[in-house]
Amino acid sequence: MNNLSPTQEQFRRLISQTGLHRYWNWEKRNYDKALLKKDLPCMSHGEKVLVKFFVGLWTWDNELNFDIYEAANSLSHNNRAIIIEWLENPFWP
Repeated sequence: MNNLSPTQEQFRRLISQTGLHRYWNWEKRNYDKALLKKDLPCMSHGEKVLVKFFVGLWTWDNELNFDIYEAANSLSHNNRAIIIEWLENPFWP
């Protein structure tokens, strides 16, 4: 992953804790918006919340309407920990 910036590598490590890393192409440094849009209706509620967080972080845009209150209320402890880890040391890839 030599072509990633330090913060992109940090993001890659963060998202690799989930199955959602499959939507990112690390060589091209982008995500597959069409595949994600196709898969979104089939995702669990927790996956949807996390992917909204990850896309917002990656794009610096809240186009998928990530809601911190929804995340706090509905995510498992492990998935909340991913967001908490970022909140404690925020970075932007």
